[in-house]
Amino acid sequence: MSQKKAVSGSLSRLFLLLALPLFSSCLIIDGSFHERSILSFSFSKAANPGLRLPRTATIAEGSIAIELPDYLDLTSLAPDFTFEGLEVRVGGTLQESGVTKNDFTQPLTYSVLGKDDEWTDYQVKWTVVPASSAKGLEIPYLTFFLYNSTYRITDYRPDSTTWSTFIVDYDNEYDLAKAQTFVYSQGLDVSIAGSSIFFSRDDYHDWYYYYSAPPPSMPTPVDFSSPVDFLVTAEDGSTATYRKEIVSEPWLSSFEFSTTPNPGLRLARAGSIDRFNRRISIEIPDYIDPSAMVASFSTKGEGFAVGGLAQTSGVTPNDFRADLVYELKSRYGKYFPWTVHATVVPAYGAKSLVAITIGSISQSYSGFYFQTSTQDLVHAFPAVALDINLYHLYVLPSITGVAFEVSDKAGTRNLSLDQGKSTVHPDNYVDFTGPVTFTVRAEDGTSTTYTPSITKL
Repeated sequence: MSQKKAVSGSLSRLFLLLALPLFSSCLIIDGSFHERSILSFSFSKAANPGLRLPRTATIAEGSIAIELPDYLDLTSLAPDFTFEGLEVRVGGTLQESGVTKNDFTQPLTYSVLGKDDEWTDYQVKWTVVPASSAKGLEIPYLTFFLYNSTYRITDYRPDSTTWSTFIVDYDNEYDLAKAQTFVYSQGLDVSIAGSSIFFSRDDYHDWYYYYSAPPPSMPTPVDFSSPVDFLVTAEDGSTATYRKEIVSEPWLSSFEFSTTPNPGLRLARAGSIDRFNRRISIEIPDYIDPSAMVASFSTKGEGFAVGGLAQTSGVTPNDFRADLVYELKSRYGKYFPWTVHATVVPAYGAKSLVAITIGSISQSYSGFYFQTSTQDLVHAFPAVALDINLYHLYVLPSITGVAFEVSDKAGTRNLSLDQGKSTVHPDNYVDFTGPVTFTVRAEDGTSTTYTPSITKL
């Protein structure tokens, strides 16, 4: 029995010796047991009132390097820092971020205690430098009030001290007097007319870090109805002025020669609008005098003028034999020149019947619509179509010419051309009980004739 107990005891001791390393390894759950490091180190204006601009250190293994301005009292500074570990001490004194002050004219070592009861030391290496003269300006975006909503456009960093942002005002909706702007700078302060509107670069980056989006515009509106001067003050006291102008350009939506104010014109001409170059190209047929043409236009500006003479759409005649400059005025008093280039061309020879609808109509609150109809020139309506009366059927043509002429028992006449409309004109009726011809006339006087055959079974 005693021999068996001895063997059993030996085996038990052997098992314990083999198991000890396994149990000891379980004491370290993750890598944080050995972590003891300083992650960030900086000086803020909040913790150091004499500092004009924040300073951020560069952290390497065992060292913290930072530049401090020559105007700052280094004998009592409180750094902001983050770390991994249990605590941070300097010469045995417990440190609190943004609170504990130290004399940075003397060598300093910040020590971090880890969970493993070991310390990691960081030696502070500071350099005194002149105050920063940086005074650049950036305006990431501008915000405008549009009625009860807002509209934001992205601005750009200026390459000079004077720059403009152009916007197109489609409906007199931009209130430049209540625009908002957000700025940031490497300088100490940004002000307009003596009032600071500064949002520091550090604040901008902090906001973007937490919200993944640019910060909101400054709450105080900036009046951009005239150029605005931004005064940027650097840390060393030097200044730079940036002049920012927002140019609100009125919207020009159409420019044409229509037939009503130009009696000799057989077919209206619409201008081609190049908004980027403020240029309008338009054609004038060779059979009409270009020296007294009346333009019809649509704009949201405060008015058009030619040579100082106010223009009224569809009323004021002008000489278009040479390029003509129209000045479009914005509601903020700025003028935008538009050049109209007219080209004399031969009259159009197009004279085809593109599509046609023939049938009976019914009236609704918005006009007259076809009830029973056909889109063919040759068609026989069924006898059961009681609303079809061949002596009084309506016609809706679509053509490429200038006139659509019909000849029936009632004689020859032009029908109304409501091009592109789905409703028929109430006077466009034709008697199909006898011979009928349709004639499409071109602008140049030539024509094409069609012979329809509309019957009822």
